[in-house]
Amino acid sequence: MDEAVQTFINELKGREDLLQLVTNTEFQLSFFCGNQIFRMAFQNGDVFLLYEEDELLMNNKISGKQKELEELLEGKETLRSLMRKKQLMVSAPFRTILLLESIFYLTKASGSLREII
Repeated sequence: MDEAVQTFINELKGREDLLQLVTNTEFQLSFFCGNQIFRMAFQNGDVFLLYEEDELLMNNKISGKQKELEELLEGKETLRSLMRKKQLMVSAPFRTILLLESIFYLTKASGSLREII
């Protein structure tokens, strides 16, 4: 799971067009997978892993099994479809969910879709 999160972050950092979605945004996202917790921060056009364990940072949460979380991070499944199937539980404001949906989906967009965007 750690590798999937780091790969996602590296892919996103390589996409300046998508980082513009979070240019004036600051929020944290926690992934809960079994007994593992991964924290990601989106801050002023950058994204990175957080290593401190501050409960205040856990305002946006996604929890589920490793397979579904990896499918989300790899762009194989959309966030809202996994939510509808009850394979992922998400605790975040609706606007944040829509932003995350866009980021997860577009980060793994195929080459032909990247040309359109």
